[in-house]
Amino acid sequence: LMLLLINTMQRDLGSSNFLETCAALSAITQLVNSEMIPAILPLVTKLLTHPQDAVRKKAIICIQHFFRLSPDSVADDVQQDVRRALCDPDPAVMGASLNLLRDIIRSDSESCKDLVPSLVNILKQIIEHRLPREFDYHRMPAPWLQVNLVNLLGMLGEGDQ
Repeated sequence: LMLLLINTMQRDLGSSNFLETCAALSAITQLVNSEMIPAILPLVTKLLTHPQDAVRKKAIICIQHFFRLSPDSVADDVQQDVRRALCDPDPAVMGASLNLLRDIIRSDSESCKDLVPSLVNILKQIIEHRLPREFDYHRMPAPWLQVNLVNLLGMLGEGDQ
């Protein structure tokens, strides 16, 4: 049964229909356990370059799920993926990558200290209203992203003088 599930997920992840791919990514966060990660991770990582922003966002969420299940099995691959996702042109993908980055910082903050200038730059762009209006809340530019970024900067600066 497990083999059938993995094969079905692999087929759906490779589908040309982005809705099937999104459905597979949503199912992965509910069905995959740590033993299945090696079979699914390469396909999910490949979807980080998908033309549809919804697919990229769900792929980041899947990788975060994998990281929470088994940090050791995805730790090496995740660092570069998060760095690329932080620079994604779609703010929703970038926001999803901030949640994954929070988990990485909790496990190893030293490896992410070099991201401080990038995070400050993202925060500056948000404050300068460079994001689409749909991310504003009562004319405040993306307040949840601002809070998330300030929180991450605090975590990275913890212990520094």
